[in-house]
Amino acid sequence: MIADNIVIHGAGTNYTITIDPSSEQPYTETFTSRNESGRNALYSSDQLTYSPHTIEITNEGESLLLDVIMTVLDLGAQG
Repeated sequence: MIADNIVIHGAGTNYTITIDPSSEQPYTETFTSRNESGRNALYSSDQLTYSPHTIEITNEGESLLLDVIMTVLDLGAQG
């Protein structure tokens, strides 16, 4: 995926998000929450570089529901 923003909605209790797991410096964060149902923002970032990315989501709890994964590419000129 090529994007500079990502938003992941769903429900889960314990999960890990890894961005670009095979890169020299992958971003990894583990979340522990009580978002067991409904549509919740599980993760979002607007700090990605404009380049291809891989996102790995690991369920470490009892359940994980992915509802929507949105990627956004800003095509407007800066300035």
